[in-house]
Amino acid sequence: MADQGVDASSRQGLSFYGWRIVGVVFIMLMVSSGLGFYNLSVFINALSNEGTFSVDTASNATSLFFLVGAASGLAIGKLIDRYDPRYTICIGAFLAAAGLVAIGRASTPTALFVSYVLFAIGFSCTSLIPGTTMVARWFSKRRALALSIASTGLSVGGIVITPLAAAMVSKMGLHDATPIFAIGYIVAVVPLTVLMLRRSPENMGLEPDGVRTLSSQRKSSLPGTTFSSAIRTRFFILCTGAYILVFLAQVGGLAHQFNLVAERIDTTIAATAVASLAGASMIGRFIGGWAISRYSLRMVTVILIVLEAFSLALLAYSGTIFSLLGATVLLGLALGNLLMALPLLLADAFGMREYGRIYATSQAIAQLGVAMGPALVGYLHSVWVGYSIPYVVIAGLALMGSILFFLAGPTPSPAHND
Repeated sequence: MADQGVDASSRQGLSFYGWRIVGVVFIMLMVSSGLGFYNLSVFINALSNEGTFSVDTASNATSLFFLVGAASGLAIGKLIDRYDPRYTICIGAFLAAAGLVAIGRASTPTALFVSYVLFAIGFSCTSLIPGTTMVARWFSKRRALALSIASTGLSVGGIVITPLAAAMVSKMGLHDATPIFAIGYIVAVVPLTVLMLRRSPENMGLEPDGVRTLSSQRKSSLPGTTFSSAIRTRFFILCTGAYILVFLAQVGGLAHQFNLVAERIDTTIAATAVASLAGASMIGRFIGGWAISRYSLRMVTVILIVLEAFSLALLAYSGTIFSLLGATVLLGLALGNLLMALPLLLADAFGMREYGRIYATSQAIAQLGVAMGPALVGYLHSVWVGYSIPYVVIAGLALMGSILFFLAGPTPSPAHND
């Protein structure tokens, strides 16, 4: 390859092909979050308002989406390791598109659940698992920077795509809007993936960061705790348990945010709230990065969980545009950092020796909260006929998560765990 003769210094610059990988992942995450993650609250509102399904049923479908996504993620990770990721991502884009079209045409709960299963698998094939894996392969020393840039696509999707999708659903209805979403999903993801994504730098005669990796940096010699030892520690158990509650409250609130604001104001302000949350999430990552570099990550995480609980409690009783958007911004500031805090905490605690397995296991367990959140809020909404009590409940669960995380104790050192 022509790139093989390029010296190390030039490979570290913007010409390094890894930055193109970051760009492709950014767009992929923008599309999957804008039409998937942030758009789920739009679907709950549309499905219930169009009269075919109750809020409870639509919420259960959303919970099924997250549950299937977590389960399929383990298989997707293996496929990406074994085969060219482009196959998985492209197939996933078509599956997600088929799921979107099916959601707009579902007329029975069974059809709706099947549609969400299809959409969930496609979403997982085109979201964080392949995205972060690809970026991690192409970068080593600059991995944190590359991941932060690529993951900003998640927030941009909520800012740019979700409000547009909400406006289309409001004007056209789900039946007519979802085929357009499906076409957009395929057009945005597939061509870039085929033309630009590459499995690893080694396949192009390059190395991570464009700098030769020393033999001492090989995984076998990296310091850290073994998987079997890590999962038995108090820190792993209680930290993961805390994140079950954190994710339950977070995703439960997010999934119903659009419907809550739409019920109290209107769909236009609801779309603005979703975009505001995504924008605050993006800004929050920069603030969090500054705070983490100066203060204890454990202390910052506790503060973020408490902020999440406080913002959810505010949403429970907010009834004006100003108060709803203000509470939404606070929730976004916490959201942007809490998603990134878990992998950072586990890396600090257990090192990189078997980090992949440790993080994947913790994340899979924590996904139980992600799956339960929307269904719990939807059920409580049907019982109490409103969102005040449901949001108070999940705010309380988030506070319980902060206590559980505090009880996990100081972040252990990998040097003393093995």
